[in-house]
Parts: sequence; structure tokens; C-alpha cells
Amino acid sequence: MSKKRCAIPPILAEALSCEGLHAEKLDFSQLLHVAVQKSDVKITCYQRDAMGFWAPNEDTGNIHGFVGIHGLSTVKREGDGCTPVGLYRLGFAFGNKPKADTLMPYRPVTVNSCWVDDPHSAHYNTWAEGGENGDWVSAEQLADYPEEYAFAVTIGYNMRRIPKCGSAIFMHCGHQPTAGCVAMPKNNLLAVLKWLDPGKMPSILIAKYPFIYCQARYSLL
Repeated sequence: MSKKRCAIPPILAEALSCEGLHAEKLDFSQLLHVAVQKSDVKITCYQRDAMGFWAPNEDTGNIHGFVGIHGLSTVKREGDGCTPVGLYRLGFAFGNKPKADTLMPYRPVTVNSCWVDDPHSAHYNTWAEGGENGDWVSAEQLADYPEEYAFAVTIGYNMRRIPKCGSAIFMHCGHQPTAGCVAMPKNNLLAVLKWLDPGKMPSILIAKYPFIYCQARYSLL
């Protein structure tokens, strides 16, 4: 007897359920699932096929990544060192290196590129070039992080730009906990960039509860 195929892997269904989400109501077809247990972070790329079945992408595999140095938060605040929990759309890619092999819109970093983190600025949580209409006293200079931002993708957190609720949340290169972003080794990020398709409206789910990582659990996939 053939094994019945699940429309969605149980571990992903469980993660979505904890966020009050249901697979059949999702309006996208690519999802990065960030599952966190203490300091251990597993990132899995899922894609929905034309028949509506979700499955992990074999080319990217299970990725060991990193989140904020102070873990996750459901109430993110500027400078707290936490990564915000929730489901977010991935935006454009950018980097200090020439464009990678990706279909995602790509913006090269210049010596003047910055991301404004001053909550009192009208440009809070946006990309800016130099001092264009500069009303901020604090901004992250993207060129100052040639390795971390060799390649990166914006995460659509705090798109309403509510002051002090956090800014500059990206998926970028890295081998250690971050100031609030999601990081992974560069070779893994390059594989993810190659897989991402803006037509599938890629999103990222950052889970707010721990998973037990064991072969039995992953065999459910």
C-alpha cells in the first residue's frame, strides 16, 4: 500500500497553526521556516507545487542559521537584540558584492548606502543614500559590513514603520548570533537566493516556540 501524501509536512503545519495560520489560506508558494530551540536555529525552504502540496526544497536542504543574540521576541523593540516572531514577506535582495544568481530584485550597496534606524526620522526603517533629505541622527552604513552584507534580503518587518518597534531586519550572511536579523553561511544564502522566485511571493516564518530536532521528527517530512 502506498503512503498517503500529506498536503503539508506536519512540522510546518504545526508551526503555522501556532501563528493562527492555515496552509490552504496562504497566498504565497515559497516559505522559509525558521525554527529555534535555544541557540540552535534550523532553516528549511518549502515550496508549494501546482497541486497544492508543500515540500522541502532539496537543493537548499536544512540550514543551520542564527537569530538575534537575545533570541526571539513577540514585542520587538529597537536595539533589543531580538529577532521578531511572525510571518513576513521577503523583499528585495542587496549586497556589497555584484548581483548573485537570483530572480529577486537586487540593489547594490554604495559607499553612501544606509538603513535608517532613528525612530524620530521620517525615513525610519528605510534605505537611504548618503544624506538625502537627512533628518536622522542614526543609520546603519551598509558598506561597513562587507561580509555580513555581501548578500542579503530584506524581511518585511515593521513595514508601517512604527517608531521604536525595530528596523533593518534582514536575512544575511553570518556565522554567529545577530543584532536581530536572520543569518546563515554565505554558501547557504547563495543557494536560497538562487531558489527564490518573486513570482511565488516568498515569505519567512520565524517560529515562536522550540522544536525538538531529531531524525524521527524530520522523517515526518
